[in-house]
Amino acid sequence: MKIVSISVAFLIIVTACSDNGPKVVSIGLTKMNVLYRGVENPAIIAVSGAASKDIKATIDNGVMKQTESSYSINPTKLGSAIVTVTVNDKSVGTYEFRVKDLPDPTVRINGQSGGKIDTASIFKAGKLIAEIYNGEFQFPWTIMEFTMNCNYAGFSYDKISKSDKISPEQISLIKKLKPGMKIYFEDIRVMGPEGTPRTLGPIAFELK
Repeated sequence: MKIVSISVAFLIIVTACSDNGPKVVSIGLTKMNVLYRGVENPAIIAVSGAASKDIKATIDNGVMKQTESSYSINPTKLGSAIVTVTVNDKSVGTYEFRVKDLPDPTVRINGQSGGKIDTASIFKAGKLIAEIYNGEFQFPWTIMEFTMNCNYAGFSYDKISKSDKISPEQISLIKKLKPGMKIYFEDIRVMGPEGTPRTLGPIAFELK
């Protein structure tokens, strides 16, 4: 029996019986080993002895789109999703995937997520960026607001920005600070591609 092999990061093999004997179904998620809610999860599906045009797949949680042998899976609910694969309208296998939310992104200023930084780098960046830094997920994140906290002249100051940009008030305060002083960016509210807002942990910098 010929088995169609595919090169992917994660591969599920499901063996199912049919009228013509066992079929081997390969479900390959090209970027991850789980499905993430509210985003397009790329996948490749192959069945031994079957042409791509005869293979169909459906999902019980969300939407599944097909382009030749390539698929995108977009689940809408957390928990699990069952993919059913058919060849010429006959079921040849199912597989259950976990459905999770994307992990929290990392917040950076001028490529840094903490440590020592100079004011010129902060002003050059002009904003905070939220991203999943390993490059596995290319999905947009929107920073909706954040608070900058620092101590100056014996007082603690909190300055809020209602966007991803460092506000004029925040810039004015940063200009007063000296090397060795610390700046904290807290209560960072972001909107993920799945449409659910979340609050990220703080990041801290020391001026140099």
